Amino acid sequence: MGLFQLGMLAWVLFLAVISLGIGAIYPVLRASLRSLDPRTRAVALRAVSVAPLVGGLFATALCFAPKILGMVFPGLPRIDHCTAHTDSHIHFCLNHPPHAIGGTVFWMVVTSAAIATLVVGLVRSLRFHASRQLVRQLAKTAQFDPRYDAWVVESDHPVAISVGLLEKRTVLSSGLLSGIPTHLVAAIVAHENAHARRSDGLWRGATRLLSLGHLPRVRRILDLDLELACEQACDEDAGASIGDRFRVAEALVRMERIRHDVAGFGPAALAFNAHGVSARVESLLAASPGSRWSRGTKMVALFLGCAAAAALADPLHHLTETLLHHILG
Repeated sequence: MGLFQLGMLAWVLFLAVISLGIGAIYPVLRASLRSLDPRTRAVALRAVSVAPLVGGLFATALCFAPKILGMVFPGLPRIDHCTAHTDSHIHFCLNHPPHAIGGTVFWMVVTSAAIATLVVGLVRSLRFHASRQLVRQLAKTAQFDPRYDAWVVESDHPVAISVGLLEKRTVLSSGLLSGIPTHLVAAIVAHENAHARRSDGLWRGATRLLSLGHLPRVRRILDLDLELACEQACDEDAGASIGDRFRVAEALVRMERIRHDVAGFGPAALAFNAHGVSARVESLLAASPGSRWSRGTKMVALFLGCAAAAALADPLHHLTETLLHHILG
């Protein structure tokens, strides 16, 4: 139980440090991300969004790496330094687990914070599930129309949404088809199909749930930036699909003129004109959507990240033990 308590506390500490760090640097980082191609920017923003929760778990797991490496490679120098500690020093280690530590009040506070996070996550999951059920019922009333390569539902309101996590559908309303020229409908369908290919609905739900570790204000900004990046990425894919980025911009402007609020569908529906229309039109009219990371750059970044994790494992283990020792006395 003692090791579990230490692991939970270490995770909370890492989460707090990462969350505060991102909150401090994000204004500068945000300006740099804006120069990237939206597809690359969306991937980067997803990573930043889940960094506190996932990064905290990864850092906590990394603290056990020295002991695991010491067991696998006993000849490696200074891999396992637990034997160098005094008996009074806390061991955050698999082979030298601590006994139950800390006062009742302290662990009640830590446990309450963990439970509160889980409750918020559960509430958000239930909201997403309710939204998914709503759009699923909508999709059941739609009929596939091969002329548009989309599902059409009878409604006077102009609606174009991508629904479904695994079984994805592009749903258009009869009101949209009667109010939008056919050549623009093709651009709208191409955009919504891009959402389906990218699995944006699934990524959206997972990222929103795993971004709970951020400060509320930072989380809201990240969510808006990520939504804009995903919409712009689908705009670019649609432009490439139909061979005309300007037609996608024209479709956005036309849809904005007959705008219908689709917020009632909730987070499980990805609507064509739901967010950032002005910024998306400006991006489509620009000469270039932004710079992209090459495959080589991604591989180098992955290699450097793995090398940094290996190099930091032992110092991080020792630093974490020291911090836990001072916090718990």
